[in-house]
Amino acid sequence: MLVEQGQQVKKGETIIIEESMKMEFPQHATCDGYVASIHVKPGDEVHAGQLIVGIMEEKEEAVSIK
Repeated sequence: MLVEQGQQVKKGETIIIEESMKMEFPQHATCDGYVASIHVKPGDEVHAGQLIVGIMEEKEEAVSIK
């Protein structure tokens, strides 16, 4: 696990490295935002489709200037 809850992440940033058959598979953030939840801990088994890390997407806000 390379991130903590509440941490800001950028799209493409490696957030976790999964290990399988002595090979490492980095998983990347799919959007800019912050880590809202972590659903696994080091050593846990994971399965296809399982939520590992929840990222709250950061959206640009419209700003009106008067």
